[in-house]
Amino acid sequence: MFLILDEWVIHDLQNDNGKEKQRETFLFLKKIEERKFDKLVIVKNSKFIKKLYNFLGISDSVEFKTKSRFLVRSLIQDFQKTEFVELAILINEKQINNKILLNVNVDDHYLVLAYFYFKTKEDTIIVTTDKKLKETLEQNGIFIKFRDEFLNNY
Repeated sequence: MFLILDEWVIHDLQNDNGKEKQRETFLFLKKIEERKFDKLVIVKNSKFIKKLYNFLGISDSVEFKTKSRFLVRSLIQDFQKTEFVELAILINEKQINNKILLNVNVDDHYLVLAYFYFKTKEDTIIVTTDKKLKETLEQNGIFIKFRDEFLNNY
């Protein structure tokens, strides 16, 4: 399964949402590493990757450095666990009805574009904390779950 995560992952890891969310997200990422067929999708030049690089750059505490090293070594550098795709490639794909994008924040277009790109290859899901995004995408038949709901069942 392809997992498209938005920025909540970064916010959780840098402890913006409390220690419990940080711990849950770290354990979730470890599960992705362990599961043979699950892969993270990372869209280059997206809002997510910009926040990810910022997080990796500010990781000055021992705790942050440990999480950063795990993220880089176990997921980002493991091409069997992570699928990278250029935003420009997604934009050029014509597999999406632009009407959907009109109802989605521009910064979140990469999520929708990646979903349509990868869902033709394998089961794909977007995991978010954004209520409006979830409502909009569900109305258009896109498989999307809230962070807490997804992590509880993963």
